[in-house]
Amino acid sequence: MRQVTLIVLLSGCLIGASARADSGVLEVDWSALNKQRVKVAARSVPLPGVLSEGIREVRLPVLLPRSHTHDEKMSVVADTNFYSITLFLREAVLIVTGDRLYQQTMPSDSELEVVLPSQGGASFTNDEGMIAADFNRYGVNYSLQLECQKPKVDARCLNNSLIRQLFSELVVVGGRP
Repeated sequence: MRQVTLIVLLSGCLIGASARADSGVLEVDWSALNKQRVKVAARSVPLPGVLSEGIREVRLPVLLPRSHTHDEKMSVVADTNFYSITLFLREAVLIVTGDRLYQQTMPSDSELEVVLPSQGGASFTNDEGMIAADFNRYGVNYSLQLECQKPKVDARCLNNSLIRQLFSELVVVGGRP
């Protein structure tokens, strides 16, 4: 039920974000992608149909950890400027998102200071039983989120070593200019 709710919420966000006049679309640095392109290891097995079909129209690099590129248990919600891939793991879910959309910028005299990770770096957080890595790559905002069914006892959600490993495994599995 939780996954269905998440998919419905994400779908609503896609529709709402597309309709806002104060939003925009980030430019993808395709030249950086071409210089750093890492192809998924050649396998006789193609990408799962739900993945290849789900990301067909996505106009940004689609990233997934190399160790999960051929998982069969996944859900894909995508639009031309956004994608969310939910991987159903044993007693956990891994959600990988990429988003070119942005909201209205803050005025320069704002009292809030926003610190963004450097290109390729990530901000790792552990909050309310969920471990996340947020980062910008190729001019696109990405997020990896790991949520465990039993976060207080599942070692995957007690520290950020697994999310750091998954972050280091990211490869491009799709997307187009």
